[in-house]
Amino acid sequence: MTMVGRRCARILITVVLATICEVAAANAKNWYVDCSAGPGQGDGSRSNPWRTISAAIHPNAEGVRMVKERDTILIGPGIYKEHLSFSGTAMNDGILLKPTTAGAPVIVDGSGIVDVAAGLEFVNHINGIVLERLEIRNWIGKGIEVSGAQNLTLRSLNVHDNGTGILLNSARALLSKNVRILECEVHNNGGEDNQGHGIYLAGEGHEVARSRVHHNGVPGLGYGIHLYIGHMDVPRVARKIEVHDNYIYANGHGVIIGGDPAVKDNKLIRNIVCGNENNGVVIEEQSQGNVVKGNTMMGNVGAGIRWNRTRTAMAGAKPNVIKENSVLARPADAEHPHIVPLTVISYPGRDIFDPPQTHQFDHNIYGPEDSEVQWQMDTDGSVTFLSFEEWQSRGPDQHSAWGEKEMEVPSCP
Repeated sequence: MTMVGRRCARILITVVLATICEVAAANAKNWYVDCSAGPGQGDGSRSNPWRTISAAIHPNAEGVRMVKERDTILIGPGIYKEHLSFSGTAMNDGILLKPTTAGAPVIVDGSGIVDVAAGLEFVNHINGIVLERLEIRNWIGKGIEVSGAQNLTLRSLNVHDNGTGILLNSARALLSKNVRILECEVHNNGGEDNQGHGIYLAGEGHEVARSRVHHNGVPGLGYGIHLYIGHMDVPRVARKIEVHDNYIYANGHGVIIGGDPAVKDNKLIRNIVCGNENNGVVIEEQSQGNVVKGNTMMGNVGAGIRWNRTRTAMAGAKPNVIKENSVLARPADAEHPHIVPLTVISYPGRDIFDPPQTHQFDHNIYGPEDSEVQWQMDTDGSVTFLSFEEWQSRGPDQHSAWGEKEMEVPSCP
């Protein structure tokens, strides 16, 4: 085929694909759910809506799933006490679930339901579903669990008072991929008997953006956001995940980047991490290639940044990069006499920066001026406090500054 012929073929393919998309969009349909519509099952029409969300997402008595690709399920206000399981290959590609009326609460409530792992489950080959403006609450396990599903969008959800808020995992050799958590409120998850997390991120390519993640875990335990490899089937990874432009506050800890070589190439960027009951950001040494950049950590009870080292360095690891962050420690008090924006946990025989260097600190600003670096031995808990000059003399943070004069400190919610 000539060059002109190949170009014409590409144009033709593009036109055909665009036409298919336009036809699919034109054929998209609205379906309706209303728990207050009275007796009966309904048929999903505006005049006779389904009474449950489950009726909309599962096949009917004849085994036919009425909702098709790119359809919208409009849900009437009310409390829906039902477990929702999205599974199989038939419910894919752009199905949207949202309230019928903006501002009218649609609540998926787990009160009294004890025999399920999560309120909403997305498993295996589910692809492309969008949830908007729903409230997910009171589930003993997870509010939302994604296991091997892909290309989901969770937008403007209120996820609270669950064991864990949102859990992204892998299942049956399928990675969870490209899940977007946008403009969500994830709070008050975890409890006295469950350390819990706000958001647990395993898999690949996820995004958490412009969300508020707060009051998760119990004091000093649990995390607002936890990046780790998951706890189910292989492959177990947490990679190419971006967490940016969020408020992460008043959790047990703010964020942890977990310690495994498969936790790699993730980005924590431009977040405000403040007022957490323990540390702001915890970085485990065995992780690699992660970037922590442009964040503000302030007023956390523990350190703004805590670097947990291992007994031996991981040879050949791609270094984590921690740069251009503003780290403002909380004021000293009787219980915490030292002001510590940065803590390093290590083992005997390992100096702050023995090769191979697994973390690169640069161009950070720490404050206030009289704060120190806490150098703690994991084995016996012994602690040494280093001045900024001592910290820099050992190698790290050569271009960083000490003192809050240059900081632009936002307010913590």
